[in-house]
Amino acid sequence: MRQMLSSAALRKVKKNVKRHFNDEEAPELHKVLSKKLFRNLVEIFDLISYPCEQVPHE
Repeated sequence: MRQMLSSAALRKVKKNVKRHFNDEEAPELHKVLSKKLFRNLVEIFDLISYPCEQVPHE
C-alpha cells in the first residue's frame, strides 16, 4: 500500500515538472526522478517519516 502511494507521488511530481521547469531542465529532472536509486530514497523517506502507532505497555 505504501509503495503504491510513493509511486503515485512520483508520477505526480514528474507531471508537475513540466509546469515549473523550462524545456532544458525538464528532461534532466525526468531522468533523475526515473532512476531506481531516487525511487528507493523516496520509499525510505516515506517509511521513516510515517508515524508509528504506539502500543501502551500492558
